[in-house]
Amino acid sequence: MRHLTKVEAESLGLFRTGFSQSFIGESCELYLNTYNQDPLDASELRSNNSTNKKPADTNTVTTIDQFVQANWFEDWENSRPLAPVAQSRRLVVNAATKLQALSDERRDDKITVIRKCVQGFNKLDEKKQFIDTIEREDICACLEKLMALFGLLDSIDVIEEEREW
Repeated sequence: MRHLTKVEAESLGLFRTGFSQSFIGESCELYLNTYNQDPLDASELRSNNSTNKKPADTNTVTTIDQFVQANWFEDWENSRPLAPVAQSRRLVVNAATKLQALSDERRDDKITVIRKCVQGFNKLDEKKQFIDTIEREDICACLEKLMALFGLLDSIDVIEEEREW
């Protein structure tokens, strides 16, 4: 894994989002602890923050591809550190990808994917303590949209059962 320099962090807008406190000396590390993912490196941050990519509007998402391309939790970028925002996006995109790979007959496995996604948010909030009312509402709306896309809305209670935020 490569460390980000302060110049790279500035170009990615990390200072704007309050990330500067995590710097030690001239470099920093960002870790993603969701689903045992690899550390978040400068290239991934650049792709997540690319101004060339026009993400789908989260309010108009009607397909899985649109869901994966949507810029979930965009409103958090000005009030929360970038790392939890990127980790949150990764949680929901990973869940969507896993759900898409499962056949329709595997409904219980699909509910387990949602359950693990909520548990991922629990772990992330335990470490970063960033989920307040707005974030909670956004996460629930995102997960409800995801569950609707896969015909799982009748099991929406799994979010409330699992969440600790």
